[in-house]
Amino acid sequence: MIQVAGLPSGGTAAVTVSGPGGFSHTISASQTLSGLAPGAYTIAAAGVNSGGYAWAPTPASQTVILTTSAGGSVDVIYAASTGSLALTISGLPEGTAASVLITGPGGFRQSLAATGTLSGLAAGTYTVAASNVSGTGGYTPAPASQTAEVTDGATASAGVGYSTSGGGSSSLDLTINGAYLVQATQRYDGSVPLVAGRAAYLRVFALANRTNAVIPQVRVRLYNGSTLIRTYLIDALGSGVPTVADESSLARSWNVMVPGELIRPGLRLLADVDPAGLVAESDETNNRFPVDGTPAAVDVRALPTFQLRLVPVRQQVNGLQGDVTTSNIDTYLGGLKTMLPVGDYDADLRAVYTTTAPALDAGNGNGAWSTIMSELYALRGADASSRYYYGLVKVGYTSGVAGLGYVGGGAHTAIGWDWSSTASSVLAHEMGHNLGLQHAPCGGASSPDPSYPYSGGVTGVWGLDLANFAVQAPSLGDLMGYCHPSWVSDYNWNAMVGYRQSSLLNVQAQGAAGLLVWGRITPAGVVLEPAFKVTTGSDLTPRVGPNRLELLGGDGSTIRTVSFAAVELADAPGGAEQHFAFVLPLDAQLEGALAGIRVSAGSRVASRTAATAPTPADPGQELTRPNGEQVQMRWDATRYPMVMVRDAVTLQVLSFARGGTARLWTRSGSFDLVYSDGVRSVARQGRVVE
Repeated sequence: MIQVAGLPSGGTAAVTVSGPGGFSHTISASQTLSGLAPGAYTIAAAGVNSGGYAWAPTPASQTVILTTSAGGSVDVIYAASTGSLALTISGLPEGTAASVLITGPGGFRQSLAATGTLSGLAAGTYTVAASNVSGTGGYTPAPASQTAEVTDGATASAGVGYSTSGGGSSSLDLTINGAYLVQATQRYDGSVPLVAGRAAYLRVFALANRTNAVIPQVRVRLYNGSTLIRTYLIDALGSGVPTVADESSLARSWNVMVPGELIRPGLRLLADVDPAGLVAESDETNNRFPVDGTPAAVDVRALPTFQLRLVPVRQQVNGLQGDVTTSNIDTYLGGLKTMLPVGDYDADLRAVYTTTAPALDAGNGNGAWSTIMSELYALRGADASSRYYYGLVKVGYTSGVAGLGYVGGGAHTAIGWDWSSTASSVLAHEMGHNLGLQHAPCGGASSPDPSYPYSGGVTGVWGLDLANFAVQAPSLGDLMGYCHPSWVSDYNWNAMVGYRQSSLLNVQAQGAAGLLVWGRITPAGVVLEPAFKVTTGSDLTPRVGPNRLELLGGDGSTIRTVSFAAVELADAPGGAEQHFAFVLPLDAQLEGALAGIRVSAGSRVASRTAATAPTPADPGQELTRPNGEQVQMRWDATRYPMVMVRDAVTLQVLSFARGGTARLWTRSGSFDLVYSDGVRSVARQGRVVE
């Protein structure tokens, strides 16, 4: 028995039965076939047309096995294949009904008075005819007639836009007043440069010459050079095209997120409003941006990958350690990724660095913040790294010094606290200093940029937080001030882009011997830290400047003189402070003759003299393990005031330890130790006595 169901009255099925011995039979309705030989029979059903609809069978093919003792039965169920037509009607005042008639296959006929979707339609061509409607001045549809192709299982679309029939000055006219791509901050003319490879948000500002209720689409075409790479059709977010440009609300612009792979040098854009001509206008020739139809160039800059190294800092004096691990690195990078011109980035985590400086103080009264900052600067040089270094510290207060950063100069080192509520913004602020920014004049920030263009240190232009799709007002403070909440200004974004483009690293040859010279220039004088013999490979080469370094022989004569510039330290209370750290080439002849170092900064002078005889004195080292997490180290600080402790396995420097005793938080038991008498270095192997 073959049971056929689902077709309308008078509908004819198309079912073919084939089986053993070449059997073949076609049926058009339910039927019982008898006298069939045993075996496998295939029942194949084809689609049919009936009543203006296409009817599809289920299943289209099936097999039944007949035996001498039993027959079989199958069902073939037909169902109409239909589509939908979505009609959008715009331009009419609230409460005014449209007059739209839709006709189609099989005598279909239905009127619509407002936007809606017709479902269950037979496939075919439908005509959408719109008529004038009454109102103040009357309303005329555009287009008055159009067709739409409805296909099975899909939704076709059509639109009718009404406008007043009065003509003259009251006629509607649509234009595009502006369009730009924004990654964090942007001027209305779109002149703030973008970072290649980073997603950007496109905002198009369509305007009308009078109040209206139309909801036109905007089309945007993106090009790379002359090659079309992407087309967007953007629906309006609200009813009515604005009459004035308004950057304060995303609902007042036509928007789309553009992926980073499209943000490349050579990018150009062309936008047009109402590309399908659904809205009747007094002037259809001015709907493009730019008006002349030439795609506008977008300023996109290719920048190197931003390489950042986070350094958890442990304070020996109180055991506090910055809370940064591989699992929470991203929590510190939010401000960096949203407010700074960073596209591709690579952030890694360094081994814990232990400092023997005093405990961090809210006002830096003991100079601990400056001391640790200087150590991190030297650490970067000892690591022979060209990455940006950022130390994370834990402090016992919630108000006071939160971070420090060097201002440009290639120092690329900063430090900040780990308080979760502000750590990300502190990192962004200090990295801003590393990228050459001075303070914005807001909140009493010291040494503000005299060229900052906006009074009060505000950002001055509209911005956008793409992480939260939140518009940022031009009245917010710039991130380089001390006002909160804050965002980034176009001025500082431009400056950072320029710094990143021009900041070329001068990296010394990897593997050669070098002399690490480092210290601080403070209002109280010059602090010259003990020098160390290191392996070169970092970008810490001295920049020419007003300060003077002298390498001295045993008789006090000058072997070599180097002029150098120190880098400004921002955010440190207590007056202007500059730091220096650089690596000088150290050959065997210089190493043998070197007996003293003198640094002069104007009238301020500091020097160190080698304390050891030509045969190095025994440092008297002792390494023990008080517990499974720590190593206790002792040495003769009268001969060697500082020791550089390096893990013998990972080769990472764990501390510039001072004063003859240090406790390190490490499970390692083997170390490379470099002792400094202030000028000369003595290398020793160290193993923990268990």
